[in-house]
Amino acid sequence: MVVTFDPNPVSYGEEGWFFEVILTETNGVKVTLNSLKITEYDKDGGKIGETTNWGIDKIITKFGSNILEAFGTLKGSFGYLWEEGEGELAKYVEIALEGIDEKGNSVEASEQVEIIPLPEI
Repeated sequence: MVVTFDPNPVSYGEEGWFFEVILTETNGVKVTLNSLKITEYDKDGGKIGETTNWGIDKIITKFGSNILEAFGTLKGSFGYLWEEGEGELAKYVEIALEGIDEKGNSVEASEQVEIIPLPEI
């Protein structure tokens, strides 16, 4: 399983940074996704705040399914929202997924999307 982003890096749009998360199964074995974690990192690689943990219901809401078919693809739209005064702006947002393939093997994949900072005014 591979996680990619479109676009990556992502620039500020109206009211935030918006991107698509694309999950692709590459081994020819269906995967049932059961966990998604979202973690923010600063420019030095330090973790910002708490990791957000999603279960099956939220994965289904975001991607339309928690079943990633063999050689299949799932896509979900995500946004990173931040306002001045809310703390440090993330440099990277990591999406990490876990699941079980139809052969009973644990499957994990993660990737980071780069957040392009707002221009200095």
